[in-house]
Amino acid sequence: MKALNETTTKLDFLARKMALQKAFTDSAFRVGTSLFRLGLIPSNVSDHLPIDIHAEINNEEHQILSWNMLSDEHLFNNFMNISGIETIHDAMHDILGDNNIYKKKHMEYHFFAELSQFLYEKKNNDQRTITIDEHVLKAFCNVDLHGTRILGRSPTDEQKKEVVLAREAFLALYSTENKIMSHEVRPSIRHALEMIYHIKDGALPWDKRLEYLKSNKKLLGNILGKELLMFQEVTKPGDLVALLNPSDEHHIKMVCHNSNPNGISKDNCVLMYDERRYELIGDPTTGDIHKKPYIFALLRDKKNNQSFIAASKNHPGGNTDCRQQYLDLVSKMRTECNDPGICYMIAGDYNHTAHQFNLISNKAEATDRLATMFYPDKGSMAGNDYGNLNHGIDGVMSNLSDEKIHVSVAEPLMTSKPADPMPYAIHFYSKDTLEYQAGPLNTKIIFDSQDSPVVSTLEVNDAERTSPVSIAW
Repeated sequence: MKALNETTTKLDFLARKMALQKAFTDSAFRVGTSLFRLGLIPSNVSDHLPIDIHAEINNEEHQILSWNMLSDEHLFNNFMNISGIETIHDAMHDILGDNNIYKKKHMEYHFFAELSQFLYEKKNNDQRTITIDEHVLKAFCNVDLHGTRILGRSPTDEQKKEVVLAREAFLALYSTENKIMSHEVRPSIRHALEMIYHIKDGALPWDKRLEYLKSNKKLLGNILGKELLMFQEVTKPGDLVALLNPSDEHHIKMVCHNSNPNGISKDNCVLMYDERRYELIGDPTTGDIHKKPYIFALLRDKKNNQSFIAASKNHPGGNTDCRQQYLDLVSKMRTECNDPGICYMIAGDYNHTAHQFNLISNKAEATDRLATMFYPDKGSMAGNDYGNLNHGIDGVMSNLSDEKIHVSVAEPLMTSKPADPMPYAIHFYSKDTLEYQAGPLNTKIIFDSQDSPVVSTLEVNDAERTSPVSIAW
């Protein structure tokens, strides 16, 4: 009986081990990047994983890839997930009531984006430090010198006053005698500074992320093996043209749509095709839905002289369902080409799981009963937007039948390694506290091995008290 119990225990352990290994294997975070949402910033190309699409259209096989490449335009969205952001804004609510203008406008993350930029400009490059105290945070409260984007171009005096009150409430939390809340504020500041460093000078600018893609030769070979490519959130489309045309023959052609009417945005939707296989018929249909760009193109397959509609798009998140609008574009193109049954594939980032779409609406199915969503089995999102961490939100809407299309996370993907940390030491000072320490300025609190405080009467030297260097904006 004892031997049987031991065997059962070992089997249970092995089962749990295998389940854990599978969870890690299926984790988009391990091969994507959480952008510090899980406590670190791995070095990788995007917070989305590319998806492979194998489709049979008009009896011919098509190898397709779709990828949201994380535009530099959207890097600041990652401040939505600063550690403790909800706790801190709740505490600010206790001070301000309903008058926290950042919360009223649903732009809480703007606060930390603004604060981190302000503090990062105060860094001491010689000493490689960033020093924070009440004087520095008080200067941040001056909205005329250190503005905000949440008010637009012509803010009223009353609106600016609300911003000042919100920033002063944060300062009060930093200086509070409530040590728990005071210590809650500091990791959030540290987190925000780490984020802004990586956005400006670290691992997150597209030029750095492009190098990660170039270094993954196997994944790059997978991309080069595709004849049709759909990309979303492309910062510099020209980089992809250069990367995917390694020879002088330049067989890869590109259609690009910029989300800004003046073409100055870093958010580009891209459709690329191998002209040896496909011919672009007429002009593509381009536009934006809820500020998210799309491209719909009519392609002729030179293998069988049959045409189909290929689309790249970035669906907005939140409680939105734009699938019917995409199908309306398909209907218009079907009329123009006089082919009411033409096949279509609308690929890209849908920002929703299949379950979420089922909860929103079924308009698409009612209008085109053949319209079906196809997602990869594994997660394609490594960040946690809308709670979709490790879920498949990149996919295809198509009128192809199940047996003629298969979607999977692209292989091979490299496990992300953590990016180098910010090369600046962050020092917190206040009238009552030293960094993560309680006590007057001439007292250091040291913790012994049992974490019980031992007060040292050592005098804090002048260097530790020095006010932060002021850098003009």
